[in-house]
Amino acid sequence: MGEELIVKFEYEQMEDVMRAIVFLTTRSDKQAKITQLKEWIKCYEQEKLSKEGFYQFLTYITILWPEIFEKKEIIEEKRIGNNALLQQCFIEGLEWHYHPIEQKLLNEFWQEAEKTLSYRFIFSVSLHSLNGFLKTLHQSLNVQNQAELDLKWTPVVNEYYEESVLYTEEVNEQEYKVEAYLLAWSCASSHPVIRHMPSGSCVAYFVIIATCLNC
Repeated sequence: MGEELIVKFEYEQMEDVMRAIVFLTTRSDKQAKITQLKEWIKCYEQEKLSKEGFYQFLTYITILWPEIFEKKEIIEEKRIGNNALLQQCFIEGLEWHYHPIEQKLLNEFWQEAEKTLSYRFIFSVSLHSLNGFLKTLHQSLNVQNQAELDLKWTPVVNEYYEESVLYTEEVNEQEYKVEAYLLAWSCASSHPVIRHMPSGSCVAYFVIIATCLNC
């Protein structure tokens, strides 16, 4: 059973990759491709397309886009860059980009994604990919007062914390720092699991946080 599931999963992933490559290498120009993607996204939102298949396909589009269009990310395209689904797919594929993404672009992307996705997308991002957003996340949360945090941040932590990237086993040093960073900000929420966490565990994480913040 295990092998059958793995083979099926790998095949589906390869199919999505090939579909993305074929779409991006057809003779239509960039603007025509953006128009087509917008139409497909609309159909997806209306549940006229396969949820899983199209989501994976769009994720690979965001990964391969800069390799086709002069290293320019798809989120830089004004006609489609602020779409919530596209932003989520871009986040999912961050760690697989061949060309490094400039921190400035990530910071600008954050400002747009925060408007459309709110802070919910943070807890669905891999630790590796989230690393590029940490400084921006800290700045965004740090300027808010407690009332604003309770309105925008606490409900998200309470809803997504237990299914988040926190407490992932076998992570490297950088990912451990990412966990610690998130945990520190999660403590600004009212989540009962965090509030009842053994003090020893909290201390260990906060030592890492102090190192991250150079304080």
